[in-house]
Amino acid sequence: MIDSSYLDCVIASKVHNAFRRNENNNHVLYVPKGKSYDDVLVVNEIGEQILQLAKNECTVREVIEQIHNDNPEIAYTKVEEDTYRFLQSAVGVNIIRIKGIENMYNGEVIVKENEYSIYRCKEGDFKTVLSVIGETGSVLEMTDPLVSSGMYNGVSVRARMFNFAEEFYLLKKKDKVCGLIGIINGKIYINEKSFIGKFILRENVSEEIEQLFIKICVEHYKKNVNKKVDKFRIRVVKQDNDHIDTFVKIIQNLGFEQTGFFKNDFKGKDVVIYDSLLEKLN
Repeated sequence: MIDSSYLDCVIASKVHNAFRRNENNNHVLYVPKGKSYDDVLVVNEIGEQILQLAKNECTVREVIEQIHNDNPEIAYTKVEEDTYRFLQSAVGVNIIRIKGIENMYNGEVIVKENEYSIYRCKEGDFKTVLSVIGETGSVLEMTDPLVSSGMYNGVSVRARMFNFAEEFYLLKKKDKVCGLIGIINGKIYINEKSFIGKFILRENVSEEIEQLFIKICVEHYKKNVNKKVDKFRIRVVKQDNDHIDTFVKIIQNLGFEQTGFFKNDFKGKDVVIYDSLLEKLN
């Protein structure tokens, strides 16, 4: 199903291979090469405009913006939905094809800092994410107490990635994964803002790099994933780990403030809540 995940994919026209006939009411009929009249596509003026734009190999995003600019009386969301639906029909009868689909499930590097890079995962990185979560031995590993341990098995991780319920980011040193952050969309938990569901630091890095990792992930999430989120939450379960204090120091440097403390709240351990208004993130 074509949706917003295709926005940066390129539409390539194949109408030169189709039979074309003008119909009544400014409609145009297309019969793809090698197809019968059972496989026709009848398009209106806007549909014809999309096919003409496809001849210039525009992206899906560019087509939507052009159609909306030419028809400002139609709500942008309506143009978007109708364009996705039309493209799906046109692909189905082989009038157009969508280029770049093969790469759309791959993640991307969002920041490079010397030998380190911060990488946003997509569905195609599922096995890598699961591998990092499944590894033993770490400098620090934290799971939000709201999230059951079963939520990070293969089935659950796959479901949340493909349903955009949790965004995963990796800290890499060259090709080696040093850390992972999973940010959970607050919508799947009642009365919750977005929050870190999983934090893993596989090896020691400088405080500056760890702070940059957390900051970039939260900022990217706000800017590119959930623009409506205004507050971000991190719950820290106290544990016998020397790095906990370093982690708390780092998030406080970023502007997170302690807003709650619960004694023996999670498996006999204290839970501290830190919140940040994202506009004040340092």
